[in-house]
Amino acid sequence: MVKHSEADLNQVQKSLDAYGAEHDLVGHSWAVDAPTNSVLITVAQNVNEDASKKFIAHAKKFGDIIRVERLEGSMVANGIDVRGGTAITAHGNNGAPLHDCSVGFSAVDNVFGVQHFLTAGHCSEPAVAEWRKNDLLLGHTMSTSYPGNDYASILHGNWLAWNTSGYVSGSGGAAVPIKGSLAGPPLAGTTICKSGKTTGWTCGTVTNPSVTNDYGDGDVLGNVRTTACSEGGDSGGSVVQNKGTTANPKWMAAGLVSGGYAYSKTPTGPKIYCGAKVGLVSTNFFQPIHEVLNNLNMKLVTVP
Repeated sequence: MVKHSEADLNQVQKSLDAYGAEHDLVGHSWAVDAPTNSVLITVAQNVNEDASKKFIAHAKKFGDIIRVERLEGSMVANGIDVRGGTAITAHGNNGAPLHDCSVGFSAVDNVFGVQHFLTAGHCSEPAVAEWRKNDLLLGHTMSTSYPGNDYASILHGNWLAWNTSGYVSGSGGAAVPIKGSLAGPPLAGTTICKSGKTTGWTCGTVTNPSVTNDYGDGDVLGNVRTTACSEGGDSGGSVVQNKGTTANPKWMAAGLVSGGYAYSKTPTGPKIYCGAKVGLVSTNFFQPIHEVLNNLNMKLVTVP
């Protein structure tokens, strides 16, 4: 026969809920624990010790119905996964937003295991002080290679808000699992898909695996030319290739969106559209991922 009835246990939890509503109890949790016929209070390391002592003292007034356990870890909210192809915003030293780009992939350096996000190098101009997502800090630029190459790494700086991820945002927002990365640029004639903030998930054909292009800042060498639609804001986004089958896909990271040709829909309108939106074949470029990982000594965060 149990000592404490279910009604008694629930009443004590409600009393603790009422106390918690009026006090700052960061790092604590409490609940009815039926197997031990008690109300279990769990105390993490990141508590305010004074507040914790007062809370435990208050709880113990209920007698042996209360059980307390202490854990060595800290209690934190789980961050939201940052998928490849989603929007990030560069901010200047004064905190003002500068421009939008896209996350390509999450990566880990091979020396210290520190986590990063990868994007386009031209996105990370010298004026960029930090990166944000939904106006919450994402991190700070760790390294940039542009021109010559076109990539940058963002040092993860806000674990409470964001998690690295092995997924890319696919068609309709579906989660596309990344299984690894290509060892070199994809071959001409093969299909790739890209994910970016502005045009989302689009696919096309590789027309040249190694081209040199100049956006106005100097030559970028070894980019891959494709027919996948991309526009401003997609820069840094994910380029992937399926090395499996339609039924059993194996998506591999291929590169980071770099740039391309932009067109106007009217004679005097802004040139912001990819070719596919004006009745032409899109012509766009991406930075091969194998160069990025080799130069930065990193590996991608992938899905097993």
